[in-house]
Order: sequence, then structure tokens, then C-alpha cells
Amino acid sequence: MWIRELKFCPLCAGPLRRQRRFHERIVHPTCARCSFVLWQNPKPTVGALILRGRGERREILLSRRAVDPHRGLWDVPGGFMDLDETPEQTVVRECREEMGIEVRVGAFVGAFLDEYQGDERTLNLHYRCEVVAGEPRPSSDIDLVRWFPLRRVPRIAFQNGIEAVRALRCQLESRRRGV
Repeated sequence: MWIRELKFCPLCAGPLRRQRRFHERIVHPTCARCSFVLWQNPKPTVGALILRGRGERREILLSRRAVDPHRGLWDVPGGFMDLDETPEQTVVRECREEMGIEVRVGAFVGAFLDEYQGDERTLNLHYRCEVVAGEPRPSSDIDLVRWFPLRRVPRIAFQNGIEAVRALRCQLESRRRGV
């Protein structure tokens, strides 16, 4: 990843050294001259677990990736948060951009760590959603959208999406059993 290749501070051009700060276990590039720290934190993303139907007829909307990484694999719709957005606002924006639909954001399903490209870490927040306007159609960085039975989803591109669908199934099953 590009951070590993950085050798000089983006503020003062001093040499960067990899060091642990404040007894942390993660090594952060730190400027030897001005003490600037390039904190190694995961980037926040959101995923929309868009459902329709009930019981055995419940389906989830997935999108097929038209770009790398994982071009051609199915994915949970979503993306990276912008600086001025809440996770819920990001879900709404991403669904509008990627599929031309408006969604209602429902319950939080879970947070899952993952890798995006190489060692770029992400913190992925997933929400249950439902379509409130529009018909799903591909645009942006996807080439196909399709409803799948929740019990028979295809291979999903990222581990966080696999874990989110699994957590969603568990939550729905618990609700059905009254737990």
C-alpha cells in the first residue's frame, strides 16, 4: 500500500520513521522532524443489506462489481463514507449512486473489519434497508443488480459482506423464534 512507500512527512518533508506511539501495538509512520503522526486507522465503509419479502420468500439485493478489486463477484451495495456524512447518510447516497434507488435505513446489523486492497484496512458498518422508491438498476462501479433468496446467496466479494449476511440471517432467525 502507498503508506508503506512513504519516506517523507507530508507536512515538513522530514524523514518518516515507523514507531509505536503511547504503547500501542500498531506501528505508525512518524516524522522525526515535526512529530507528525500518520495514524494507521481503518477507513469506514457502509453496506446496505436490502431486503424484500418475508419468511422463506425473503430476498436480498446484491450488486455485481464492474471494477477491481474482485471484479465480477457479487457484493453488498455500499461504499466509503465521505468526511461530512453519518453512516446512515452514506447508505442512502451509495444506494442512490450505485443503483438509482432510495432506501429507508433500518436496524444496525454489525461492524466488521476487513481488507480492501492489500493492507488497506476497513471498518464496515452494515444496516438493514428497504427500497422506498425506484427500481434497482446498475450504474457507477457495478454492472448488474439482482435479488437473491437470502438462504442462497452467491459468492460475495469481501469477507465483511459474507459476515454481514451471516449476522443478518442470525438476527432474523432470532426474531422469528422470539429470542
